[in-house]
Order: sequence, then structure tokens, then C-alpha cells
Amino acid sequence: MKELVLQPNNLKQIEQNLEINNFIIGIKNLSLNAGFLCSIEKAKELINQYPEKNFFINLNKNYQNKDIKNLKKFLKEMANQKIAGILFCDFAIIELSQKYSFNLIWHHEHFVTNSETINAISEINGAVLATELNIKEIKEIRKNTNKTLFLQVFGYFPIYISVRKLIKNYCQTFQIQKPTKQLHLTTENNFQPIIEDQHGTIIYHSEMLNALPFQKEITKLDYFIINGTLLTNKQVKTAVACFINQDQETLSKTFANLNADLFLQNADYQLKGAKK
Repeated sequence: MKELVLQPNNLKQIEQNLEINNFIIGIKNLSLNAGFLCSIEKAKELINQYPEKNFFINLNKNYQNKDIKNLKKFLKEMANQKIAGILFCDFAIIELSQKYSFNLIWHHEHFVTNSETINAISEINGAVLATELNIKEIKEIRKNTNKTLFLQVFGYFPIYISVRKLIKNYCQTFQIQKPTKQLHLTTENNFQPIIEDQHGTIIYHSEMLNALPFQKEITKLDYFIINGTLLTNKQVKTAVACFINQDQETLSKTFANLNADLFLQNADYQLKGAKK
């Protein structure tokens, strides 16, 4: 079994899944689409509370000038902490980390699609592969790079990210009240979840990734990510157990919108959410 990494949606999902050794956490105002977001102090507290666990920090946001001061502060404070690595999107992280010895993992949604680019960025130690890739492409990348590779193997994944607050703008334009329930974009009978916060708007695919049937084919990857975004604590607990025990039957019974075929299709097929 490859190393599982949980990207929790809240603190409880860490506490309930300590059979996993690796976690991805986000930092308030420095992370996007990162699930559980905590303060710098809370991150340090977690790292010290669970010294036997590996915490990867998700800094997958394109930063503006106003963010740099806070980003520098964070990197300085984390330099003396036992963190497994930093997942990053903005190449400012590389520049600002030169004086430190962080394990840098390139995590740019939809961009990490080939081994040549991964190998060309000499400052990184690894990368999180794009969710658009199919099994054949994933194996080809693994064959052609020795760097550490992560892959999301379960959960919802984003198909659209904007810094604009699209729902808020729409409601203001047409003078309607913003819904309080979980928002969805409906297209061709697909219900694509939407999350909007102070950093912008994210639209997710209507179906969840499920690479459990293909574990043997991608066993040479280093880390398998289970993404807890939009899932309840009970659902995450079930998903973790199913991947540990390789229990596809229970996984399929628990989640009605799994689609393992997403790992067999071309990228444009996934993004459109089209049916066969």
C-alpha cells in the first residue's frame, strides 16, 4: 500500500484518522482549495502535538503584493518546524525559500501534466499531478522522472477557479438573496458543487475521483491523496478505511457519484463532465 495522505476538511478529520501518517493542511489567507485552514500558531501546535505524523503545508495560491509580508513571516516561522514539505503554486515560494531547506512540492492545479516540466524545475523535490491525467499519462510521467509524485486518488476536484466572487456578483446584479445552502451548477443533469469564500469561487466536478481499482497500475507513485473537501467526517473515515483495506465494494455503496473511468479518459472529457 502506497503512503496515504489526507487533505482534511476540518480538524476533526485529522483526529479521527490517525491511522494515516500524512496530512495536508492549509493556512488562512495563504491557501486556496486547501480544505482545513488554520492559523500559523495552530499549524505549529498540530506539528508539535503529533510529532510522529508528517504535515505538508498547502500554499497553492497565486500571491499578490499585499500577501508577501505574511508569506515571508510564515516561511520564517516554519523554518524551524518539522514539516514534511510545502505544496506550492506561485513560484515566489521558490525565491522566498532560498535561505531555508524546505521540501518543495509543485502543486499547480491543471498545470502539472508532464515529466519534462517537472524535471526542468530544479528547485522542486516533487509534484502533485494534475487530476486531468489518465492512467497511461500518469505511468508515463512516473517512468520519466525520479522526483516524488503525489496523486489525488479520491474525492472532489476543481474544474474552475476564479479570484472573482461570482455568486455574490450575480446576486447583487440581479438583486436576489444569496442562497445559504450548498450551491451547485447544473449542467446536463450534472450537479457541480460550488464553494465561494473571501478568496474567490471554486467549481468542482460533479463526480468524485476514485483510483482504487487502478492502485496496482500506479503503485510506483509515492503518495496517494484522499481529499476530504465537501465530505462529512463519517464519509472521510469510510474512504480512508476503504483505501487501507482496498474495499471497493463498501466505497461504491457509500458514494453514489464515484467515477473510476475519469482515470481512463482524456482531459477534455473530464472537464466537460460529458457522459459516454
